[in-house]
Amino acid sequence: KSWMLPDIIMITTDWFFIVSWLSAEGRETSTHSSSSIFRASKPARALRAIRLLRLAKVSALSGLMERLTSSEVSVMIFELAKSLVFVLVCTHMIGCAWFAIGFPPDELGPSWIREADLLAHDMTYQYFTSFHWALTQYTPASMDVNPTNGGERTFAVAIDLLGLIAFSTFISSITTRMSQIRSMGQVRAVQDYALKDFFIMNSVSLEVRFSVLSFVGALRNKKTRMNSESIDAIGKLPAPLRVTLMKEVFFPTLSIHPLVAALIFYDTDFSEDILNEALADCVLLRGDMLFNTGDNAEGMHVVVGESWRRSKLPFLKYQRCDSEVVVFGGQWICEAAIMVDEWRHRGDCQAVGRTELVNITSVGFRNVVGKHTAKGSETIVFLSYYAGRFMDRFRSLEPNFLCSDIWCDLDSATSTVRQAKENTVRANANPSVHKKSQFDVAQAAPRRMWSAP
Repeated sequence: KSWMLPDIIMITTDWFFIVSWLSAEGRETSTHSSSSIFRASKPARALRAIRLLRLAKVSALSGLMERLTSSEVSVMIFELAKSLVFVLVCTHMIGCAWFAIGFPPDELGPSWIREADLLAHDMTYQYFTSFHWALTQYTPASMDVNPTNGGERTFAVAIDLLGLIAFSTFISSITTRMSQIRSMGQVRAVQDYALKDFFIMNSVSLEVRFSVLSFVGALRNKKTRMNSESIDAIGKLPAPLRVTLMKEVFFPTLSIHPLVAALIFYDTDFSEDILNEALADCVLLRGDMLFNTGDNAEGMHVVVGESWRRSKLPFLKYQRCDSEVVVFGGQWICEAAIMVDEWRHRGDCQAVGRTELVNITSVGFRNVVGKHTAKGSETIVFLSYYAGRFMDRFRSLEPNFLCSDIWCDLDSATSTVRQAKENTVRANANPSVHKKSQFDVAQAAPRRMWSAP
């Protein structure tokens, strides 16, 4: 909003000169037409100077780009590029001012343009000669162009003093940025050299060396989304703003599951409690085990990554007895952990490659359900109906030993959510029994959700 009026002025000025130039080109008149004379006049130059207001936006835009850059090295490289561009812009302006001082050359007095015979060359040569002179004022370089009168000498001395400060600042900023880039990799380099010395001293084979170095490199990239505890700024955020941030980070992944998507859509308080009390995440490298047969389940895991419809590369491999199932991005595993009490894993799950998981812990989920059960929340009624359908399907499969950690797929979960919504709507449609039904179902929800067959 604050830039609307300056933008209108700058755009109007640009269009004025464009129309003036087009009208002059369309006429078959001499070069000294009225439009040409006006464009060369001092008022026209003042209007063209208005367009320099755009430079005020550069600082804000560069700050925005810096905030959007995630890599520290990229930020430093961007700062170096910004400093270089600033020097080039200043050199351009100084070169233009230097040319303006000597043009047009006075026939009665000396001028650097006459001494350099610059008018005998084209405009490109004239520009780069002026640019070259400006560049040599604050760099250790030579130039055959020199001031020839008092005004030019005064301007040259002023630019030399300014260039002394500017060039020193530019060099110090480059040195600082390069030192920061080197220091970022110094600790890692020391560790790598120590590891390589260990290999040499103990005559470790090349195959084992490669495996160890590959694992160490992958381990350094083992970063999770919930490392906010190590970021002081996130820890100091107000609670509402932090919740909003966590929603944007995790809800797109969690909403892959129809049940979680419904909870996010219908009950903000419940979904925020899940976010605060029942959320965790982890990163697995190739070969890492997510769980083994017989382990106590800690929660439901959602795989972060491209959907299986787009990517044919799996993230997890689940093996039970002689059967093997792969899990892609956008799928979940172990939903039974938050629906069945003391669920134990019925197979082995291993990472095929680097895998990022967002987890809803069973303990945290039950705490949130208990909190909202005490309130008589309508969401608990919906959850109770969903859990009832879930357990009915569980009991139908369990006698044949068909229940595994990944037996509930997207279609069955979507169907169960739809049926739970319909049952909740029917319960709310009868005012005479609505209150009692809601209370009874809510109080029975924990028993229906976690009573193993």
